[in-house]
Amino acid sequence: MKKWILVLVIAMITVAAMGQSYLSVEGYGVEAQVDTMDCYFGVGTSAGERLTYDFDDPGSRASSNLVLKIDGQTYGFPTITPSVSFDIRDYRSDGYPRLLTATNTIQSRWEIDSSSHHVILNQFFTPETLDIARGVIRVRYEIENPGTTIVDVALEHKWDIMVGSSDGSTITIPGSFSDTNCVYTTSMPGLFIAPEIGLTDTIDQLVAMGVVNSMDATRPDLLAFGNEIDIIPSVFSIDTSFSGDTYSFSAVLIRWDTDTLSPGATCEIVTYYGLQQNMTGIAEENKLPGDFTLSAYPNPFNSAVTITAPAGAEIEIFDVNGHRVDVIARRATPDAAISPMAEKDCHDLRSRNDGASEFIWQPAPFLGSGVYLVRARFDNRSLSGAEASGSGTITKRIVYLK
Repeated sequence: MKKWILVLVIAMITVAAMGQSYLSVEGYGVEAQVDTMDCYFGVGTSAGERLTYDFDDPGSRASSNLVLKIDGQTYGFPTITPSVSFDIRDYRSDGYPRLLTATNTIQSRWEIDSSSHHVILNQFFTPETLDIARGVIRVRYEIENPGTTIVDVALEHKWDIMVGSSDGSTITIPGSFSDTNCVYTTSMPGLFIAPEIGLTDTIDQLVAMGVVNSMDATRPDLLAFGNEIDIIPSVFSIDTSFSGDTYSFSAVLIRWDTDTLSPGATCEIVTYYGLQQNMTGIAEENKLPGDFTLSAYPNPFNSAVTITAPAGAEIEIFDVNGHRVDVIARRATPDAAISPMAEKDCHDLRSRNDGASEFIWQPAPFLGSGVYLVRARFDNRSLSGAEASGSGTITKRIVYLK
């Protein structure tokens, strides 16, 4: 009897081992999961909210995926991309995906070795922060040619957008609202957003966001968003004629076209996906003791942004790497009134009846599109109506789109 129980236990362990499991990394409020059997992936929040359909069970639908093209042959997941030439799961390297604990990264790896070409594709998911409150998953691809012949490679990446409980999340680029199929090939936006309940001023609104052409993201050759039904079967075929009606199953497709790799050469592709809030062009407010309020409008902006703060604050602009790129207002002493930098004509000052001051910031010509941080430092003794209770800082993220 004991022998049969032992056999049954071993059999149960074997079956469990054969089942699918998921590697997970999280940080800064976002989380990525990868199916250990098939390398499907999903992205969500650390609180369990979905940002793609697959989170928190990547294998359940497998709608967020990639397709690799090598010398005209396509490798992807045929269950959702029926036009691919080969099932990329057949080329998964042993021991992958794996968790790189030193960098909190999930690495997947495929090695495609045929009579005509030899290519290795690595995929890395790493949580990173845009500011102290919000995070993104940095998705990095390394495509390597370890063979002896020149190869042409291209990569297509698709996110099935499901924000929270809404699979029909409206997708847009800042400043250009649309719920019809759209494609961008030349005037590439810096990012796209997908709100859970439409573009509103709801403070706690969850918004999926992709950074495609700012920070160190690799500029795609094509960005298409709209009905998932239109996007799924169109592997490497969507062009400027792509059009359709309003959609109820939203997805985003990003393509990086042909890169020629000599023997021994490697190319890198980077993109981001994660969480934002209130990416609606509506002024945001954050309050600290002493009724200190910092806001920016519009946000995102493409030429100038109005920054509002009470008298007594020093305001500086930083890039996402922490480098200060501009100073808008500076106090000579903690008790001095707020004033724009005299040598900067672009920092126009307007006073308001409520005691706040507005500054118009126009980025210098050399600054590129991307995420910037507005940091206001204050001493409560210099804030109108506030008690002398020390000092502090508040930071606001703004998005600049040229």
